Amino acid sequence: MQTFLEKVATHIYQNYGSDTSDLCVVLPNRRAGLFLKRYLAKNHKNPVWAPEIYSIEDFVFELTDFHIVEPVYLQFELYDVYTKLVKGEAKSFSEFINFGQVILKDFNDIDLYMVDTSQIFSFLSETKALSLWNPDGQPLTEFEKQYLEFYSSLGPVYSELVSVLQKKKQVYQGLAYRVLVENLENDRAEIKWKSILFAGFNALTTAETRIISSLKDLGIAQIVWDADSYYVNNPIQEAGDFLRKNSTWLKTQELTWTTDNFATEEKNIHIIGVPKNAGQVKVAGNIIKELNEETGFNPDSTAIVLNNEALSIPMLNSLLQDTSIFRNYNRF
Repeated sequence: MQTFLEKVATHIYQNYGSDTSDLCVVLPNRRAGLFLKRYLAKNHKNPVWAPEIYSIEDFVFELTDFHIVEPVYLQFELYDVYTKLVKGEAKSFSEFINFGQVILKDFNDIDLYMVDTSQIFSFLSETKALSLWNPDGQPLTEFEKQYLEFYSSLGPVYSELVSVLQKKKQVYQGLAYRVLVENLENDRAEIKWKSILFAGFNALTTAETRIISSLKDLGIAQIVWDADSYYVNNPIQEAGDFLRKNSTWLKTQELTWTTDNFATEEKNIHIIGVPKNAGQVKVAGNIIKELNEETGFNPDSTAIVLNNEALSIPMLNSLLQDTSIFRNYNRF
């Protein structure tokens, strides 16, 4: 079976040939770019200029010309803004850091989904005020007043934080997306490529949808989806929900290379019951070790899918116990 990235490489070769210096390929993550480069090399016998390949996040930062701010530094910037704007006595940094991370995550999500900040912060402040309303007319306690003041300050804190960061040419992830959306929709973005190919996306944020839509309206963006008819053509299949919505929002009714692999490909499934996470990664490591001892085992076509990203390091430690895996297959 030909993989999706192999199809993308073939598509690029057939449509662009060796003239790919003005092509940009945008993928969901950096790892996919490494494999795409390998497949592209197989299609060319002579040296050519490779297209520029970015993860979606790197692509956004490339076009905004801003620098990502480190999380720890961002915490200090937020606290500095908070202490200047909060009414009453500000909390100490040791107290603030616990909920500062939550605030930054909320700010990031607000920007990724292009939420109207003036409305959401006003709504939030009013909602919290209603939750503390006393029908009997009793005045608010000092703690309740501080609680309301804090939520009332979130709007000004957000605005000031954004202003401070942009003056320093710094952004966090969500803010970078919002800046790029606004630049594209107001014709302020400078695009250095003639063609941009978005490949393999599924669950897009509002900002990502608007970025791709704006570039598509400019006539320089193309989208290729990795879709299976089992999910896409059945409206009750939740796994295909994002693909169906994206094809409508982005006006791409034809889902490229819709396959029928799920229903037609032969499957060999073994279910192993293992208690606790540590036992799961240990068993997975032993399975890979056994496969590695078999003739014809190819790590390039082997995937380990974890249900929790926190298990990544324990999984690697389990694999490292058999060094032959990495010695024999240095690309594993």
